[in-house]
Amino acid sequence: MHRWVRIVAGILGLALGSAMANAGSISSDVSRHALAPDQTQLFPLGELNVGEVVFGITTPVSGLPNDFDDPDTQVATFFESDLGPADLSSLILTANDDSDADNNVSSDALGSLYRLEAAFQDRYVVGVTGFDDFFTGSGHGEQGEYLLTMGHIDPTTPGGDFSDSDATNDSRAGADTLGLASNQAKVAVNTLASGAAGDVDFYSIGLFAGDVLTAMTAPLASLSDDFDSPDTMIIVFDAFGNLLFDDDQAGGDLSDFAIDTVGTTAANGSAVHLLAPITGTYHFAVTGFDDPFAVGGHTMVGDYALLVSRVPEPATALMLGLGGALLMPRRARRR
Repeated sequence: MHRWVRIVAGILGLALGSAMANAGSISSDVSRHALAPDQTQLFPLGELNVGEVVFGITTPVSGLPNDFDDPDTQVATFFESDLGPADLSSLILTANDDSDADNNVSSDALGSLYRLEAAFQDRYVVGVTGFDDFFTGSGHGEQGEYLLTMGHIDPTTPGGDFSDSDATNDSRAGADTLGLASNQAKVAVNTLASGAAGDVDFYSIGLFAGDVLTAMTAPLASLSDDFDSPDTMIIVFDAFGNLLFDDDQAGGDLSDFAIDTVGTTAANGSAVHLLAPITGTYHFAVTGFDDPFAVGGHTMVGDYALLVSRVPEPATALMLGLGGALLMPRRARRR
């Protein structure tokens, strides 16, 4: 019989979000949450098979339309079976403070991200807290609403929710359409292919004025070591085709290491937030470093996972993911 441990509001104030799908599937989710002072929120990632990858990012929206820096979140991943004490800092598998995701409204981007390759078949959890608690239970003063976009992929299975039509999507004219509905996320495993020139993958998406687009990559060519290859960039274009901004490295040194990696590794994935100023068709490109104009001027090759979400203007969006206290069994971790 399981020994149940109830984790309730208090120093941590834990809340339960929607779980990802079962192991062996490709799945994605975007949900909206409100962080309160001194609160940590936990979201189950489900049971993962060895080698599967989960990744995700918070998009702070309480500061919009001015910036993406409120609330200032921190993210970490854990084994579900380890949870229980108020101080979770010694149980952290991966951790990140600032995603450093570029955006079109401010240089600040104080959301956080995670990328995790499962080294053991087990159940995993991602936690969100406020700066600068970092899961010690010491408290924080951050409050406000944020979006949590999460993806789950099998790196050995290409494709998913959208296509990579090499080589016709090497320009905006041949961009692959994402077709994201409101309050929807999609994820896929695509490739920066080898060739005479660097491969560029263009994607298009229709947005209404005020929509929030979030996108991030997880490089997959060097798994079981780190998430640093291929070194991707995301280049964002507005509804008129003008280049808005680009992002090279997102997450900082501590966001990318897998649990079977010792120490810190490079953060060569990319992440962006976009607040659509007008209704129209927007484009973004996934390319390799160093190709800031998305023209193929790079030598990067390999698979990457791309996670995207679209959520309506924050002031009118429906609340999607607020939860209550977390109940979970304590059990031995499988090794």
